[in-house]
Amino acid sequence: MSRRFYLPGAGFVVLVVGWILVIGFLLWGVSTPLLDRVWQMNQRMEHEGFQGLENDEVEDLEEAIARHPDLGRQILGNRLVRLVEPSIKRWCALSKQHLVFSEDWAENQVLVIDADFAPEVFPVELHLVGAGLDNTIELVAPGPAVIPLSFAEGEGPVLVRALLSAEMTDGPWRGLKFTARPQEVDQ
Repeated sequence: MSRRFYLPGAGFVVLVVGWILVIGFLLWGVSTPLLDRVWQMNQRMEHEGFQGLENDEVEDLEEAIARHPDLGRQILGNRLVRLVEPSIKRWCALSKQHLVFSEDWAENQVLVIDADFAPEVFPVELHLVGAGLDNTIELVAPGPAVIPLSFAEGEGPVLVRALLSAEMTDGPWRGLKFTARPQEVDQ
């Protein structure tokens, strides 16, 4: 006696498709939207003991700034460059820092990196990565270093990672401070 296989009926197909749609809708419903994840990251940064952004938080922030340029403009305020992590008078002592650069960054702008570490820590390397940058800067002594930077033409603010080759030591050291200014032209 041979068995015959029948194709499933239309009712069965409708039920299976319906369940797949319900499960997909529920999974979508429990996921956290991008801007909510960025807001949660911001709330975490405002609490004491903050040790830096996680890689997935950096990716979320980068995507959010690309999709919502006004978020990057809000982070910047009226500056051309701004540190994302919490700082004290714009000084940050984390070895991984993240900068937002304005789309108004001009060719004649320079990034001024002020370093305040224990003298035995020097020289240190600072690696700037993102938005078309892949620069390694050697900071050989405390004080400011002037770095000319240029970005590819973009449509909004961009996020750049600043990775320091040394960890902070205990003491009154403030870390790094990033500011922008027009490049001085030799006359």
